[in-house]
Amino acid sequence: MPERIGYAAEFRDALLTRRVPRAAPARSAPRVEEYLALARAAGIAVAGERPRIEALPGERLAAASLLDAAGVRGVRFVVLAPGAAFGPTKRWSPENFAKLAVALHERHGTRSVLVGGREDAGPAAEVARIAGASAVNLAGATDLPSLTGLLDSSVLVASNDSGVMHLAAALGKPTVAVFGSTSPVWSAADAPWVRNLYAAYPCSPCFRRTCPIGYGCLRSIDAARAIGAAEELLAAAR
Repeated sequence: MPERIGYAAEFRDALLTRRVPRAAPARSAPRVEEYLALARAAGIAVAGERPRIEALPGERLAAASLLDAAGVRGVRFVVLAPGAAFGPTKRWSPENFAKLAVALHERHGTRSVLVGGREDAGPAAEVARIAGASAVNLAGATDLPSLTGLLDSSVLVASNDSGVMHLAAALGKPTVAVFGSTSPVWSAADAPWVRNLYAAYPCSPCFRRTCPIGYGCLRSIDAARAIGAAEELLAAAR
């Protein structure tokens, strides 16, 4: 008989055949640990505590084709993901992403490739407008295979708390992650090649999609902090 194993929370109780008690309050422990506990409850042995994946040759080819079309082939590039489907409380400002793109272009000669879904077109277009020649906008142009290939081919990724952040970290790419209303304790990628930027604003993490008091948690993280984190990761990678 099929089993449905999970935490008895978020209205899923009636759907489960086996309920796993939480070892700590919800969102107070790393999500990876929560998933590992579910795997153990299902009798699954997991090797290692950090998710790791490798890009496939076809994914790298798909990315190369996009880069060729955008005129970025053969150039060192970083990937910037300025969107977040969750809502504005996860979106660092386009101005700050653009400052990061320009700084890395001036210091290292990199181009910034902007990625995201169609819903991220607005933030990505604003970053591209401000960053000028240092950025190329591919938001809405990637599927999952080509996105994976782009991340794998990049020298650095900067992202809001989003799927791009987790995918980049799992690929082992130097990653700068920006947190606003969400918790880096719960949802951050924990690895030596990741820098999680969080302001610990008094009301965060609130996990709201929008902010009624001005997004102070995001505004408190300036571009200089991200640039410093990026420089540290690039130096370590060298």
